[in-house]
Amino acid sequence: MRIMKTILLRFGNNMGKYIHLEEIKMNADDLFGDFINMSTPRDIEDDIGQYWEWPEDFGKGWLRIIKLRPGLVMGIGKYRLERALVVNFELAHSPITFEFSVSGNVSHTITYESGTEDLWHNKQGHSIITCLPPCQGVLRPPIDTSVNCVSLHVEPRLLNTLLKGQTHIFRTDILNSDTETIKRPYCQMSPITSEMIVAVYQILNCSQQFPFKRMYLESKALELIALSLAQFVTSEGVEQKSAELRPDDIKRIRRAKEIINREYADPPTLFQLAKSVGITHSKLNYGFRKIYDVTVFGYLRKIRLEHARRLLIEQGLSVTDVAYAVGYDSLPSFSTAFSKHFGIRPIKCIKKYQPAYNLSW
Repeated sequence: MRIMKTILLRFGNNMGKYIHLEEIKMNADDLFGDFINMSTPRDIEDDIGQYWEWPEDFGKGWLRIIKLRPGLVMGIGKYRLERALVVNFELAHSPITFEFSVSGNVSHTITYESGTEDLWHNKQGHSIITCLPPCQGVLRPPIDTSVNCVSLHVEPRLLNTLLKGQTHIFRTDILNSDTETIKRPYCQMSPITSEMIVAVYQILNCSQQFPFKRMYLESKALELIALSLAQFVTSEGVEQKSAELRPDDIKRIRRAKEIINREYADPPTLFQLAKSVGITHSKLNYGFRKIYDVTVFGYLRKIRLEHARRLLIEQGLSVTDVAYAVGYDSLPSFSTAFSKHFGIRPIKCIKKYQPAYNLSW
């Protein structure tokens, strides 16, 4: 294994624990070996995909690659490094990649024919769709931070088949053409939704056994792709869906959405919100329906409940505290709304998903 050390060596202290900050540079081939070669399966647990553990010198955890079907590969990462690492890689071909990170930020810098760009490989709390041209690059995993992520690598031909040829609804050519013709990096990043978080944890903590495991993971992969593409259409297709609204109206409606995102716990009334952005309340509600496929109140309820779910799972707060924190005055009203939105009662949500979240840390 060839290791190239940088000239400067640094050591740091974090909460009484020494973290080795010596920066190590490695080539991806030297570090991972034939792990990424799908023709040589090495997983001894259930005979699907590849399994690779981080060397103890770097930290703890594992990576996994599973070929679910032709044109669809899943990558799973669950690790925590204690050493600064820079991985050099070379990419000749890139499928369309869907990344979902519930914890940990992993960045990379790529150099391609017409330039250099810094991109997120994984960003905590976000889903990312990327497609890269042939390039060389460096990848930087975080130090002393838990990384829990899932990636899906999809060939355009399969995606076109899954969408029944309806890729024209997306305002980009990457879903409609051979990725080998891509000349510049494409990256679309959106906040990860509560539905995505649930699916990611179900993948990370999958208890299904062979031969049902592959079937289960493929169903979760397709679910994540569908959720991501639906989000993609919402963010990319605003102008197409709102042709009847003037550009100034769209700006005001977006500003109203930002206000709701900030003040969801104590929001203004519909009339106050409309007045604050300079639009009538009827046009505001109409615009929300046209652009976001939901009423103003429906969007407010969705934001409140998604924040509530995160608080229940990630912060360990009681149902009562969470209900009041997101703006509900009545606990029964909150429980009813939560159950309708997620299909599970708040207390059962805590029991079902909080242990898995705690384990990931």
